[in-house]
Amino acid sequence: MKVDRTYHEYESVRMYKDRGMVKWAPFATAELGSAQRDYKKNINFEKRSAVLEQDEIMTILHWSLTQSLEVVIEVSENHALNVIIGVVKEWMGENEVLLFTSDGHFTILNLKSIIDICPSYQNRM
Repeated sequence: MKVDRTYHEYESVRMYKDRGMVKWAPFATAELGSAQRDYKKNINFEKRSAVLEQDEIMTILHWSLTQSLEVVIEVSENHALNVIIGVVKEWMGENEVLLFTSDGHFTILNLKSIIDICPSYQNRM
């Protein structure tokens, strides 16, 4: 749609070309980024009093893999509880994942040893 400004006394107004939505792009980008960060922070995984179901563990691990989200995982190894913080890098068969830990090492976790898992910004363990 073109606006007729030929009636105006100033040449700068008559020659003005509206850039349309382009002029709003910086605002939309900032608001979209802010909304996405807020949404990511508001995703809430309930703290369980019992061991998580296997499908719940798989869902959070898939989320960590696809979103490169750091997770806090509580595992049971040799009758001891260990907490591992890291990002899932790939699946190693059906029962294991390759995890890049926050201290810069790779470790393979057996899914059956995972007791609890949550995003690192919701660390409630």
